[in-house]
Amino acid sequence: MNYVQRVKRHLNGHERISFDYDGVLNTINGRALIKRAITEGYNVFIISARNERNRKPVEEFAKEIGLNISRIYTVGSNKAKIEKIKELQITKHYDNNEDVIDALKETTTKGILTNY
Repeated sequence: MNYVQRVKRHLNGHERISFDYDGVLNTINGRALIKRAITEGYNVFIISARNERNRKPVEEFAKEIGLNISRIYTVGSNKAKIEKIKELQITKHYDNNEDVIDALKETTTKGILTNY
């Protein structure tokens, strides 16, 4: 890794990026995107409207890509997801739900609608 790459990785470490699981990370493109974000040094989180009872597939995926399971939030609803995004001061969130993306327009988080 050269100097420019090290500096970029350091700066990326200050940005918090989150991903929804269903419709985003359970797709080929979503998986590639989160893997790239981890490789580039971003602070990565998975924030899902799944409830705790349905958390296991998300944990298995996180382990597969080397993401600590402490960075997974299964919050039970889209409203709770938006609140968790705000609480964690996420700078960018990827989601396939237009309502979530629309709600993020009223926050400092950049919402990115995915249609994989």
